[in-house]
Amino acid sequence: MSKKTRIRTPLALWVSRLQTRVIPIVVFAASGIAGVWMLKDYTARVTVVGEVEAVRTEAVSAANGTIKSFAAPQLELYQRVEADQVIARLDDSLLVASIETLRAELSRLKAEPEALVEKTHHEQTEFTHDHAIETRRLATRIEVLRVQLLDQQAQRESSRVQLQHEQIRYDETKKLIAGGLDTKVALLPIVARRDLLQKQVELFGKTIEEMEGQRSKAEATLKDFPQPVRADVDKMLAPLRAAIDAQDARIRALQLETSKLEIRVPISGRIVAIHKRPGQAVRAGDPIVTIAAESGSYIVAHLRENQNQNVKAGVPVEIRPRSSMNVVSKSVVVRIGPQISEVPSHQRRDASRPEWGLPVRIAVPPDVKLRPGELVDLNFDFPKAQSSS
Repeated sequence: MSKKTRIRTPLALWVSRLQTRVIPIVVFAASGIAGVWMLKDYTARVTVVGEVEAVRTEAVSAANGTIKSFAAPQLELYQRVEADQVIARLDDSLLVASIETLRAELSRLKAEPEALVEKTHHEQTEFTHDHAIETRRLATRIEVLRVQLLDQQAQRESSRVQLQHEQIRYDETKKLIAGGLDTKVALLPIVARRDLLQKQVELFGKTIEEMEGQRSKAEATLKDFPQPVRADVDKMLAPLRAAIDAQDARIRALQLETSKLEIRVPISGRIVAIHKRPGQAVRAGDPIVTIAAESGSYIVAHLRENQNQNVKAGVPVEIRPRSSMNVVSKSVVVRIGPQISEVPSHQRRDASRPEWGLPVRIAVPPDVKLRPGELVDLNFDFPKAQSSS
């Protein structure tokens, strides 16, 4: 019996078996491995509505008084203002009168220590020079310097008030020139007066600084004299020092009042409300205008209870403004609120149904321009382990 010859399997059959039996198994196994590997970095996307912060603040009067004028000829709604810009000024007539009264009293007070200095000088030439006479002379000289300092400070405050007037005139005239209602020639005398007053204020400041140094040096020297002698001199000068201390307190009060005459804008933005006009009386804390910021630095959103598990700073957020849905920006959570709070009605899924959530703050990228109060759609990319949604 002859041995049978084995017939080889055709190549086409091998390929067919490989395609139908082996490759599906390999592909299924590879897909499972790849799926497990990808799931470890899988992120769950949470979408909520956020709102760009809308900052509003008021420029308030820091003192009681009457509004004398606005810094501009006319304040208008939605007019742009800059931070620290002077927008109004209180009437300073009472302050000016107080400064003049103070200067008159200082002139009278100045004669008292000068008389003591003269008396001490005579005693020093008629009697033997000793510690008591020298101590009295030096202590009296210190009080003379104090009175002179107060007079210099009063003159500086007077010049500051006048300088504020000229600065207002300068700003008003400049705006009139910009509007074609005046010429640059009108600005020349104002600039000259303003610059002169500015130099006077600076000069008074330097003089006061030098006199302060002299007084400090004299006070340091006085401490080297025996305590019993200084005690006798202190008793002799007590009434004069009390009078000078009272005037010193008045000077500090006047300096504070001078700074309160100008009402300044706390932030840059646009005027959205005008509460007071020139001629109206105001009390300290009364709002003059309300300013709204033109941009927001943060977005506030509320994550519902099933969305905020283990939320933390640094979670990536995708920002989609509703005004241009095709624009997408990247940001991160920067702060998380400490308590669950009610979601504003315009951020809810259904405005008629109350909702509560954890407030989070998202930074607005520097290159993204969003209006305060604008609603945006936010997509939070939480790792799967941090979200149950």
